[in-house]
Amino acid sequence: MRLVFIYTVLAALMVACRSNNAAPAGMFNLSKLQGAWEFHHEGTHEITEWLPDDYGNLKGKGYLLYNTDTVYIEFLNIKKEGNNLTYYVSVGGEKNSERVPYTLVKQTKNSLEFFNKDYPFPQRIVYNLTNDTTIVNYIEGMQEGQLVRKNFIYQKRK
Repeated sequence: MRLVFIYTVLAALMVACRSNNAAPAGMFNLSKLQGAWEFHHEGTHEITEWLPDDYGNLKGKGYLLYNTDTVYIEFLNIKKEGNNLTYYVSVGGEKNSERVPYTLVKQTKNSLEFFNKDYPFPQRIVYNLTNDTTIVNYIEGMQEGQLVRKNFIYQKRK
């Protein structure tokens, strides 16, 4: 009887200590996005920072700098909703802008793909983790009848 109790306590401790962001085998582990990521392109400097919350979700903030001026700010969230993930983005400020949801349509252990067919642009947001320090991110959608893709290669900030 005492042995059953010990095994029960050990099992409960293992479940309690498991990371909220841990993912089943073959699925993306959200903790891989945590931290600050940078992208430099034609005089601009984009930084995206991801932090975990208490519920296993990620909150992010992205901003684009041109010289020393902040040109663009977006607030990001990847939220677990039931058995799925939803990516939310609001541009310009949390209080005065629309919070746009994107539904997870595909994931692997190294990539996430979100989609919102009803949003003007982008309709698709994809993150591909090529290694521990590089993320290839792209946004994609239709603009004026043409498929447009914008690529971003982020390096983990040290």
